[in-house]
Amino acid sequence: FEVGEQIFLSATVSRTSYMSCYMASAQGSVIRLLPNATNPSGWVSANQALRIPDWMSPLPGFVMDAGSPGNEGVACFAAGTDLGPQLPAAFQGPAFVPVAGMRTLDDVAAVLQNVAGAAALTSQRLMWQVVPRRTAAPVAAAPAPVATR
Repeated sequence: FEVGEQIFLSATVSRTSYMSCYMASAQGSVIRLLPNATNPSGWVSANQALRIPDWMSPLPGFVMDAGSPGNEGVACFAAGTDLGPQLPAAFQGPAFVPVAGMRTLDDVAAVLQNVAGAAALTSQRLMWQVVPRRTAAPVAAAPAPVATR
């Protein structure tokens, strides 16, 4: 993706689950995408596509775009129970704000797995490279007209 290019994802679970999704930036910060104000519980029905962001909604709640050059990614985690209330205080803040102490999706996965314990926790991640915007090629000037007599 080029810097500023919009990103759209879709996630599906085979069983009704509580899903949380996090995005890691190239600068080493992580934000929670889901749950958020539009989907506060993270509850997702089985075999229902969850659009991130919901591009079919007239008011999608947020726009996701490629940030600074480097590697970015999103990881979604699904569990049969809501892990949210058991997560550390750093995870209790609002969505779209950096989660204190989390620099990578591996950091988030470790915390969620620790909270889930023996309970099943499924995850999937998607990583991508962000490159600088290409500059438009300069338009060649038209040749000057040749005067004829």
